[in-house]
Amino acid sequence: MNTFIKVKLCFTILLCCAGGLLAQLEAPPSEFGVPASEFERVGQAGWQFLKIPASARQAAVAGVKSGLGSASATTVFNNPAEMVLASGTQLSFTDNSWFADIHNQAFAVSRSFGAIGTFGVGINYVDYGDMIRTDISQMPSPNPDVTGTEYVDKLISEGLGSFSANDMALGLSYARQVTDRLSFGSTVRYLRSKIDDLTMDNFSLDVGTTFHTGIKSLRIAMLARNFGPDSRFFDFNEKVNRNPTNIKLPTQFRFSMAYDLLERVEGSPHLLTMVVEGLHANDGPEKWNTGAEYTFMSLLSLRGGYRFNYDEEGLTLGAGINVNMGMDFSVDYAYLDFGRLEEVHMFSLNLGL
Repeated sequence: MNTFIKVKLCFTILLCCAGGLLAQLEAPPSEFGVPASEFERVGQAGWQFLKIPASARQAAVAGVKSGLGSASATTVFNNPAEMVLASGTQLSFTDNSWFADIHNQAFAVSRSFGAIGTFGVGINYVDYGDMIRTDISQMPSPNPDVTGTEYVDKLISEGLGSFSANDMALGLSYARQVTDRLSFGSTVRYLRSKIDDLTMDNFSLDVGTTFHTGIKSLRIAMLARNFGPDSRFFDFNEKVNRNPTNIKLPTQFRFSMAYDLLERVEGSPHLLTMVVEGLHANDGPEKWNTGAEYTFMSLLSLRGGYRFNYDEEGLTLGAGINVNMGMDFSVDYAYLDFGRLEEVHMFSLNLGL
């Protein structure tokens, strides 16, 4: 199979996936005579934990998931096509204290098998903690003449105990260098959501490409993320579907461009990369992410970015330290500003064997 056929095949696969994705992104027809274009599709998808970043480096650069380029195993959570940059065996661990006492941890491992390609496995776990169980009981109205009813609803919690909730995503990724300029990757995930005695299972698919244009360092990337079938909650005790509404995945299509304003050439310790990414989703308006990363002597990295057209998200900052101790070791930090929801701090550890 010659190079032209390989390139054509990869783009055909991506376009087919993008076509199915765009079909899912169409706003549903209104049943009440109001044009669907007047809505911004907010709240029309579940599985929102899939939007939580699983890499401090990506999060610090405005949360871009494609185009930045990464040689760590965290690419299994972002654009799997970039996994071809990860040589040997790579390990990554991310710890994230989200707002509202939500705790998120992610672990990934990738292994390069030369011409065969690169394989990776990633697991993302979100713990929502313990929550007080509540119920509604009818109580005699203290003033029926005012309320107009003999009984009123009262929220009670005493003696009901608590319950917990968590989400989990387990993914298998594969990436291959198709030509010296084009790489292709895909991730298949098993998803599981649990709240009290209700559970929900599903599968999702990511498909991504990266392409070096040959115009100096300019590269473009495309990523179709989180598309798959709808799902419903399932009650283990009653063994029936408890939620009659189909829950959609938060499907996204991302397109990005990256360019090295300062290239790491012989004798220069500086590398400055700019990246801009557009995002089209099925559960919200179009968004833009733009950021930059400066690296000095492959040792210290400073990062920053801004997210446009989000409700609360905006400024992102971060830094990273890379050390070679017989093996590659790096620590990344990210600060995310969520406005009224306050800030979020993330840490990632990456190890190359």
